[in-house]
Order: sequence, then C-alpha cells, then structure tokens
Amino acid sequence: MALAGDPELLLADEPTTALDVTVQAQIVRLLHRLCRHHAMGLLFVSHDLALVSQLCDRIAVMHEGSIVEEATVAELIQSPQHPHTKALLSAIPEYKVANGRLPTTARPPAWETKQAPSPTINDAYNRRQSVGVQADKTLFPRPPSTPTEPTGWPADTPSHSPGSAIVEATGICKEFRHAAHRTIALDGVSLAVQEGECLSLVGESGCGKTTLARILVGVEQPDSGEIRICGLNTQATKLSVRQRVDRLCQMVFQNPYASLNPRLRVHKIIEEPLLIHWTGDRQRRSRRVKQLAKTVRLPTDCLELFPHQLSGGQRQRVAIARALALSPKVIIADEPVSALDVSVQARILELLDELRETLGLTLVLVSHNLQVVRWISDRVAVMYSGQIGEHGTTDDIFNRPQHSYTQLLLNSAPRLGAPLSSDR
Repeated sequence: MALAGDPELLLADEPTTALDVTVQAQIVRLLHRLCRHHAMGLLFVSHDLALVSQLCDRIAVMHEGSIVEEATVAELIQSPQHPHTKALLSAIPEYKVANGRLPTTARPPAWETKQAPSPTINDAYNRRQSVGVQADKTLFPRPPSTPTEPTGWPADTPSHSPGSAIVEATGICKEFRHAAHRTIALDGVSLAVQEGECLSLVGESGCGKTTLARILVGVEQPDSGEIRICGLNTQATKLSVRQRVDRLCQMVFQNPYASLNPRLRVHKIIEEPLLIHWTGDRQRRSRRVKQLAKTVRLPTDCLELFPHQLSGGQRQRVAIARALALSPKVIIADEPVSALDVSVQARILELLDELRETLGLTLVLVSHNLQVVRWISDRVAVMYSGQIGEHGTTDDIFNRPQHSYTQLLLNSAPRLGAPLSSDR
C-alpha cells in the first residue's frame, strides 16, 4: 500500500516491533531490497538499535524532542559522543551477557527522581556475590499475615514438596475452530518450572507461546492435559481451589494499553485483585497499594492518574504492581518489554530480575527478543508449530543449539553492527 504511489521516500515507524526474529529478518531484508530496486530513501523509526545498525547507513539519536547526535552506524557504535547515546548503547541486553550483569542504564526520567533512590540490580548482584545465592527479602518484604486474622493477606500455602516443580504442565493440547478452519495451537506440550527460576518461551509468531501462557494462568482452558501450580490442579471446579490457584499465579499481559482499564485510576487498578479476593479492609488495601507502588518504583502521585496519562514504562510498572498484589509465587509475563525503548526496557528487566531475587518469584517469560531472553533466563524452551522443539539451559540453547529451528532463530536475531544477512 505504501508503494502504490511510487514514493521517493518511505517512512517506516516501528514496522517490526510485534514480530518474531525470523519474520522480522524477512521484513527488514524486504525493505532493504525494495529501497535498492526503487532507488528510494528510507526513514526507519525504531527502538531496536541492533536492527537499525544492520539496515541503516546513518543513525540520528533523539532525546526529549531533539536530535542530540547523528553519525554513520560505525561511528555511532564505536565512538558515541552524547551521554544519552552512550546510555542507550549500554542498555542493550547483549552487554549484560558480555559483562555478567546489566550495566548502568540511561538517566531515569524526572518522575523517578522524586523518590529516594531505590536499590538497583547491580546492588542486588553485588550483595548476592558477597553473601551467596540466598535472596535478600528485606527490600520488598511480603505483607504481614496472621493466622487468626480473617482479613489477612493471602498466605504462601500450599507448599509443594522440596525439589518438585512449582509449575507442571503435562500433555497440553488446544485447538481453535473458525467455521471450517481448524488451527492446532498446542499439541501435547509438557514442561516443568522449578521454584525461583526463570523459564523463557521463544518461537515464531503463531507457534503457541501466548496460548500456553494464557492456559498456565487460567485465562484459557486446554482441550486436554493437566496443569498444576504448587500441586493444585488449575482445572479444579471447586471455587476455593480455583481462588487459591489465582492467588498463586498472576499474569503481566503484553499490551499495557489494553490490559489496564481506561476508566479506573491507577490505585483502583492495583487494588482490584484485593477487592476480588475480599482481602483486607479499606485502610489495609490503601497501604498495600502504596507499598506496591513503591516496590515497582512508581511515584505515589501517579496513583491518582488514569492509564492514558502514563508513559509506556509507567503502565508496565502498574501492570507488574497489580500482578504482585496478592503475593503470588508465579508470574507469567507475556512480552512485557516488546513495546518499550531500550532504556525503559532495561529498567523493567532490572525490576523483574530484582523482584524475582528478593521475593523468590518464579517467572515464566514469553518473548521474541532473544537478547532479553538470554539476559534474564535460567532455562529456555523453543516452541515450533505448537510443540516444544528444544529446551535446556540458557547457555546450552544459545551456545550449543541442537534443533535446526533453534539455529535459524539465533541466526535471524539482529546483532549490533553486524551486516544484514542476504535474502533466503
């Protein structure tokens, strides 16, 4: 459609944000080929610096409404001049892989500086190195709970047997029917997630990642198979069991624009799970909401705003706070940073990783950003056509992939400064 008028300049505004790496690579190669064939200029808008460095000849870095630096790709990567450019480059997740942890990211926005400085992931990393792998739970303590108080916060029970998986899925099958068309979304998927670890699900669009995530959290029901969270069957019909499962497992949805109720103020959005589960009185819920806002580093003055008045990063923090409201053991995060720029993305990843360490959360992450997956995951499961084609530790998947599709995914991922691969 954009080529219909035979333009001399093509404007592409985030054309690959929601695409997996294989389709993204195809679209980028298509744009490159079209520009050469039609002798057409391309203005490519993106927050993916690795992708930009492969496709473009020059890069202009914008900050607070102005172009602060412009240079060729090689010059900008090898010798960035502006502090914001340096911060953007340092926020790319692959730097964490090289250094063993996430480096200092861009200067926090003004709204984050209104509060006292919060502990960073580097602080948590250094502390873990000095005291061992035991998580420090003093930064974000769980809310008080007493057995005799009927309005107390959800307890951490039931506990599962030591060494057993906290999330178990066995033989999950799901198909969708539209008129005469039949789509098999999941075909006998089985997986297990240990307590405190991060398992990432990767694969191309339509492979079943999001469907599996929605089934794990109970939004969708499988056609066959069984899912257990802390030993509880998520398909139980008994209301009390279903409520306990809901408290144990919460979800952060992909699009914070759509997952937050536009008619509610932020404090009501975060409080909603507490109201649904009849948890605490009004004063305790109010204190809990403020505590959650502090936990995700959201300023208290944002609690009276509506979602459309927040930035993308702030909306995602609200979604995370809402997911933490009932003190769950498991968080399912579906593409939580796909629509965010690299500096905000890095801060959200810092937050998720720190919460996982300090609260002992188990994280199931759905993502098509392989650098994000490599940054935060303990294990990776590669999905293809509704099945898990390969799974293993992050190191094994990225350094010793066995499945041909896994190798294709890794080869398709953009790398900072690498040349654009030829069409296949």
